[in-house]
Amino acid sequence: MTAMTTIKDVYDLLRKFNITRNYKGYDYAAYAIWLTVQDATRVQLVTKWLYPDVAANYGVEPSKVERNIRTLVSVICDEDPEAMHKVLGIKLAKKPTNARFIALMSDYLLREENARLEEMACNT
Repeated sequence: MTAMTTIKDVYDLLRKFNITRNYKGYDYAAYAIWLTVQDATRVQLVTKWLYPDVAANYGVEPSKVERNIRTLVSVICDEDPEAMHKVLGIKLAKKPTNARFIALMSDYLLREENARLEEMACNT
């Protein structure tokens, strides 16, 4: 089954963390999350596969993608340490790595998508 999650869905999720597009990592993270929703194995090889694909899409080096996503995750966790719990319903003991953040976001979106599909199936 192909994921029905759109990049707009990813942006909507990121906005729940009260962050805006003024961070370069916003678009990089959104695209990385969206790619991971399409293929969950991408998060297993972030430096070899995911960052290079995001970097190619934006015409930057993979190291910039990694650094800017890390900055975005830090901003989210520093400005509102309870943000992950509020939005995702999980408590984290420490700031997640980029890979874990991307995995958590993509898993959340896939759960939301599955819930929508189940609801549609029940309504038919």
